[in-house]
Amino acid sequence: MPQKLLFLVLFACLPAICWGQKNRYTAFFTEIDSINDAAVSLKKLEGFKRKNKLNPTEKIAFYERVFPLAFKISEYDLALKYNFESMKFAREINNDSLLANYLKLTGSTYYYIKDRSTALAYFKKALDIADRNKIWSVKARMLSNIGAMYVEQEKYGLAEKNLKESIALCKKYARDPSLVLLPTRLLATLYTQTGRGNLARPLYEEIISVSDEIKDTSMMCFSRMYFSRLLVESKEFKKALACSEEALKLARIQGNKNTIETSLSGHAQILERTGHLKESIKYLRKTLALRKVLFRDDLKVAIAETEVKYKTGEIRRQKELAESKAVAEKRKNSLYIVVFIGLTLLLIIVFLAVNLRSQSKRKKAEMALQQEYFEAVLEAQEKEKERIARDLHDGICQKFVAARMKFAFVGESLDESGPEISGNYKACIALLDEATNELRNISHEIMPPDLDELGFTEALRQLAHTMFNHVMDYSFEVFGKIRDLSQQEEIQLYRATQELFSNVIRHSKASQVSVQLIFSEKQLMLLVEDDGIGLTESNKKGMGLGNISLRAEIIKARFHMEQPAGRGTLASLKLPLKEHEL
Repeated sequence: MPQKLLFLVLFACLPAICWGQKNRYTAFFTEIDSINDAAVSLKKLEGFKRKNKLNPTEKIAFYERVFPLAFKISEYDLALKYNFESMKFAREINNDSLLANYLKLTGSTYYYIKDRSTALAYFKKALDIADRNKIWSVKARMLSNIGAMYVEQEKYGLAEKNLKESIALCKKYARDPSLVLLPTRLLATLYTQTGRGNLARPLYEEIISVSDEIKDTSMMCFSRMYFSRLLVESKEFKKALACSEEALKLARIQGNKNTIETSLSGHAQILERTGHLKESIKYLRKTLALRKVLFRDDLKVAIAETEVKYKTGEIRRQKELAESKAVAEKRKNSLYIVVFIGLTLLLIIVFLAVNLRSQSKRKKAEMALQQEYFEAVLEAQEKEKERIARDLHDGICQKFVAARMKFAFVGESLDESGPEISGNYKACIALLDEATNELRNISHEIMPPDLDELGFTEALRQLAHTMFNHVMDYSFEVFGKIRDLSQQEEIQLYRATQELFSNVIRHSKASQVSVQLIFSEKQLMLLVEDDGIGLTESNKKGMGLGNISLRAEIIKARFHMEQPAGRGTLASLKLPLKEHEL
């Protein structure tokens, strides 16, 4: 009878126990959502998962929180770990909606670590599942993501098709008007890049109207920023300037430094295009100063993350050492009890051996951790350099050169002007030179991004296309079997070639240029020949040729310039190839 009574009491209490457990999990996730520190939240979530066996509902709540937290602190390896775990879970419970969403998140993770091909593959898998199961929200997002990647690859036909379909789905099914803004903005950007400003304009106006209505500060800022560039192309300078000023004001309200930096740079370009040269230089200086701050902040974050990893490894090592000592002590005590007298000496020897071995392992572990720390710091610095290099390449560096050339052209008409105008002109030229020199001092130490992404030969081909396309007729040819070069040789040759191409554009007054890259068994030869005015005394004494000569000396190459047949210029760089490169 007492046993039956106990059973009935437990049975009656079971719902309350289950409710209490559920309530505890709900309280935990509510606590996680209230924490502002992403790293702390992530650590608590992982500890919670280790200590508790989660049911499907709790797993979904866990994955829903862990992904954005990992992204927020750039823990992409951890994000990928949970990506694969979540996809396996979704397949186990046969939930296609979850699987499509987790595939989308996996694609986003690969996109952020710059593995574009893998990201595109996961986006397409998510799109296929969403399409088969009529999950329109995931389908719309995937079409938008795929369209954005096709815009990056300049596959404009495919991009336009995907973006239009995404917009149509959002307008048909979405109750939230903000969902349609991103694909619409991407489509407007596509139209702008392909010279269809008449189609881009109504889209920008629609985005601005909707984002203003729903108070989406980020889209309010970016839509105006991109629209102002279109207005400049349409020569609506006054409207473009007002739009750009409003975008900058919104960026400052939003408070994101990267958005402010982009807005400052864009506003400087608008000012330069609309003839406000002094103000343009002022905003360019602000842009440069903010980029330095961003570089320092990002580098501090990278170093701090590395130090956290180092300290975590140190704690783990100390824990392992403590456990190892505890095991050794327990073994010693057990042996001491069993054979107290006969094995006393042997136990002492064993203890000393274990202790010495432990010390040796500890020293090796400390050295390995120290080495890992320095390697991680260097890797963080290199990644940051690559990011800055991309920003400089696609940002203001080329604009400075263009502005300098335009100033020089304008200067020819100022000879008969008054001293005040002439003085302002010289001051502007000095400020441009100062800013350009400062940018070059930063960029000279940074790895050119095309070298890593395309390889040396294709990077030079892309450089020639970027600098000469729409400027003059050019040809780029490669002869012989392509050889591998050291990183130092690639960087110096690439920089020297940049300077050569820049000299052709600025000084040669040429209409055609030929670039040849010739690989032989013993040397690599780079030839750049134009049909311009040839060498002048000012060109021979310029800093550009001096920089090229210095870079050639660093990698033991030979640099030579000549004027064949009395017209044009032929520049050659000859790099001896080592035996291991054959």
